[in-house]
Formats: sequence, C-alpha cells, structure tokens
Amino acid sequence: EEREAKEVLFMGEYRIAPEGAEALNPAFDVTPASLVTGIITDRGIITPDDIDPDQLSLY
Repeated sequence: EEREAKEVLFMGEYRIAPEGAEALNPAFDVTPASLVTGIITDRGIITPDDIDPDQLSLY
C-alpha cells in the first residue's frame, strides 16, 4: 500500500523537498527477520525462545 507522496514532500502547505523531487511513501515497511528480537503484544513481549518449533509448522 502506498500513501501520497505529498505527505513526504510537504509540511502542511510548505514544500520541504526540491521542486521536481519525487518520493515513495509506503504505508508499511518490511523488517528482516534477523533484526527482530521480539514482538510486543498487549500481553507482553514474545522472544524467539518463547516459540515452540513444533508450532511453527502450523503456520
């Protein structure tokens, strides 16, 4: 999903990027798994040690 480039190129009504500049503004990013050390939930933090390898096959 992409958001409008205007959200990156402007601050309010003022252009903050050079004229003619283009921008990509993805709504989401992808974090490599090797950089994830935990997942924060409303019930606490899940770390890799909390995962049962047998349960991974369910997904």
